[in-house]
Amino acid sequence: MEKGTLIIFSTKKGFAAKISFTKTDGKVSELPVLSYQPKDDKYNNTACTFKRESGRLVQLIAHDGTDLMGQRLTAAPVAGGGQYSSSALGRQQHAESVSDSFSPDDARLPKDTREALATLQSPDNFALKLNKAARYDKRMGKFQFFKRERKGENYEIRANYGAINFKQLAYRELANAERLISKSNIRSFDLAIDWRMVQGLGIESVYETSLTLHHVYGIPYLPASTLKGVVRSWIIAEAFGQSEGHAIKDEQFCNLFGCPVELVLDDPDDKNKKGEAKKNKAKYPSFFKEARQGKITFFDTFPIEAPKIEVDVMNPHYGPYYSDNNAKTPPADFHNPIPVHFITVANTSFRFIIGASEGKWLNETVGSKPITEWLRDALISHGIGAKTAVGYGYMKPE
Repeated sequence: MEKGTLIIFSTKKGFAAKISFTKTDGKVSELPVLSYQPKDDKYNNTACTFKRESGRLVQLIAHDGTDLMGQRLTAAPVAGGGQYSSSALGRQQHAESVSDSFSPDDARLPKDTREALATLQSPDNFALKLNKAARYDKRMGKFQFFKRERKGENYEIRANYGAINFKQLAYRELANAERLISKSNIRSFDLAIDWRMVQGLGIESVYETSLTLHHVYGIPYLPASTLKGVVRSWIIAEAFGQSEGHAIKDEQFCNLFGCPVELVLDDPDDKNKKGEAKKNKAKYPSFFKEARQGKITFFDTFPIEAPKIEVDVMNPHYGPYYSDNNAKTPPADFHNPIPVHFITVANTSFRFIIGASEGKWLNETVGSKPITEWLRDALISHGIGAKTAVGYGYMKPE
């Protein structure tokens, strides 16, 4: 595919199109477009890609992914390794009516920024595309990355990651961890998302939902703090009967994760006549009776392949029932469901890395397992991120 700029101009019969492009010798040339009849100048002076066979134009793709000569959406991977994945919302793909959500004219950005973005096929930083160039739907009166209606333009956000080499990025993260600590004191393994993962659903956003994206690369990733929280909670649940107070009394647990001087929690044994916990507190001193830093270091987890982005939907049917503090509204079928779309990462492999300044801590057992086995077990059996109770966030071996 060649790259160029689409020029739309007025004629007596309406609009016509041509492509301005730079030849291999550096000279600028123009190619007339005879198989595409523009209805307006929407695509004027915007980036495009095109294909020629024997000098004849056979394919023309607009900056938003629309196949102008076929008047349909291409389902092929977009530039830079990002991939368009249809969401499993139980819908059919109506490619001819679905475009990329990226629309500079509909973004709440300064005029000069919108004009600059109009020359791009699509931003190659997914975080900037999702959050900074967010599409504002005037009819709906809100920002949206997904729309399906019988009338009007339908769209869905697509991931484009530019020229990122994901395997190299994951390797560099591992190499940095080995240089920071030492190669012998680092453990790493790869796991793949078993279905879909939702990470950062409740982060503040212009949308109703959000997604955790790296602030530099703009790609989905798992922060180190998230990993630590998941495995720590899993160990408390499996090895200490879901009692954090009992966990910090354990020497190995305090060594691995650190601990405060004491932990103040609701007293589970102090209940009223109805069996409900009272507001009395119980104090749990830690094993060392002092604040300690954990010996295990968790690292950010990066994908080892281009993450596949899929849009999913929550469809709460009983909103009035849940929001009624007076408990007078029944959860009845006459309530109108309110679809809430959110972004998931699907079928993508990640590299998990942990380490310790002294290798012995990696072999220290809590309960009956060392920390590496606990982490794998937590990711496979418990999952990570939001909505794990309904099947999201579970991992599987590569």
